[in-house]
Amino acid sequence: MGHFTKRLGTMAEIVLTECEFVNLDLKRRIKVGRAMWDTGSTATILSRRLVADLQPESFQQGGIIGIGGETKGSTYLVHIFLPTGDAVTCHEVYEADMEWDAIIGMDVISLGNFHLDCDHGETLF
Repeated sequence: MGHFTKRLGTMAEIVLTECEFVNLDLKRRIKVGRAMWDTGSTATILSRRLVADLQPESFQQGGIIGIGGETKGSTYLVHIFLPTGDAVTCHEVYEADMEWDAIIGMDVISLGNFHLDCDHGETLF
């Protein structure tokens, strides 16, 4: 995987980056600016509004267990372009109501070398 560095300032509580999601069937590409990287999430999740804009075809039914309990819904296959320029193709993602555009979970994070450094009052991702 490629290399990407983002300076987040003083002791950042969350890591947000841009990511691009692609529905190749409709030739639709959407770049979002609020993809949250979450090592506590096992799966990558798209917001309902991003799914509505991207219009991917439903792949299968799945469930998400989170702080708010269990939610059932559709899963989708999309291509994900990371800030490194790398692509994760035909990747199964979930859909949920949330404030972020997307959550990048460990299913994607574990494909590369994730490093978060908090040193001298600054957070580097």
